[in-house]
Amino acid sequence: MGIFSKPMNPQILVVDDEAPLREVLSLYLRKKGFDVATAFTLKGAMELLDNSQFHLAILDANLESECGLNLLGLLKSRHAQLPVIIFSGSPDEDLPRKALAAGANGFIHKTHSLHELFAEVCRHISA
Repeated sequence: MGIFSKPMNPQILVVDDEAPLREVLSLYLRKKGFDVATAFTLKGAMELLDNSQFHLAILDANLESECGLNLLGLLKSRHAQLPVIIFSGSPDEDLPRKALAAGANGFIHKTHSLHELFAEVCRHISA
């Protein structure tokens, strides 16, 4: 009889330069049944994306010394089919429009609840 393996959980990449926030999102999403990898820089995110298959990325729009929208453009140029949700605390009221115009599939403000983020994640990951 063969070895049975558990079906793979959807893989999510969380990219944020705030360590406590990365940890909270990772724990929350893992409890919801996802496998989560994290990065805090553009370089780290691209290394993970180039070496693993993800079902979704959650990306901070303002990484320390890097613009998340630049990462979004690079990410979409190399992984066009990967859904990306921009997760930002920026007060820029025009940011959601800019993010969607740059190729984001969704936008959630960091002041929204984790439940709202989870709903947005579920919209982009098929069961």
